[in-house]
Amino acid sequence: MHRTRPPRTPHDPSRARRLCVQRARPLVLTVVLGTFLLSSTACTARIAPARTAVVHRGDTTVVVRTAPPPPRREVVVVRPTSRHVWVAGHWTWRRGNWSWVRGTWTVPPRGKAVWVAPRTERRGGGWVLVRGHWR
Repeated sequence: MHRTRPPRTPHDPSRARRLCVQRARPLVLTVVLGTFLLSSTACTARIAPARTAVVHRGDTTVVVRTAPPPPRREVVVVRPTSRHVWVAGHWTWRRGNWSWVRGTWTVPPRGKAVWVAPRTERRGGGWVLVRGHWR
């Protein structure tokens, strides 16, 4: 038995446009969802798990075998009051990964206290995270 094709209809631009939009919707949704998921996890730098040796000395020093990522650029917003001091963002070690701590305005614990920013130093076979503190 031989089947015959239905006769071709003239080209309908509005129908073609609707089909194009219908086919593009899943792609648009995928891009939007992917962007949302990436932006919601942007604060933690995922670094391949390394064998880490964590050493606490008076809860001020941590030794890690992987170097921290480069510092992030931050937008410093308007100072809330003249008493506030800007504490810049920095990388810290949390749950086996480097995690970014955002900068913030804060009031010093004492009148003329100075914030000493956290830093990392290369020592032995790893990186030492020296936590920030008020001096």
